[in-house]
Order: sequence, then C-alpha cells, then structure tokens
Amino acid sequence: MPDYLDHIQQAATDARSFVEGMAKDDFLADKRTQQAVIMSLIVIGEAATKVMDGYVEFTQAHADVPWRSMRNMRNRMAHGYFDI
Repeated sequence: MPDYLDHIQQAATDARSFVEGMAKDDFLADKRTQQAVIMSLIVIGEAATKVMDGYVEFTQAHADVPWRSMRNMRNRMAHGYFDI
C-alpha cells in the first residue's frame, strides 16, 4: 500500500508543478499541460481505487480523504473525456 500512497502524492505534486504560476487562460490554451495534468489525475484515481479495493480498513480509518472523489475523477477523465 505505501506504493499507492506514494503514487498519489507524487502525481499530485507533479500536477501542481505543471500549473505552478500559470494563469487559467494560459492553461486552457496549453493542450500539453492539460494532458499532463489529466494523466496525473488518472494516476491519482487509479491508486486511490487500489487502496479502496485492497485496504478497506485503511480507507475507513482515513474517511477524511476523498477516496471516492479521486476514483470518480479518474473515471470521468478516462471514460468521459469529451464531457470535460
């Protein structure tokens, strides 16, 4: 499980670094950065799903973490791309 948590932390750090100092309009015009952030969100959601499925007690003990939201965002990014 520590690997999954590390993946979540690293992907979140990466996503933040990709947009650091970037204005919203610049982000919306930069497809490369958008794709990088989307990939990071997918990694976060995939790792969160692995934690939810394999370590139920852990997710229950850390109910303040938005596990379902992370998973749902991953699903939306991966399967509902044209709805974003």
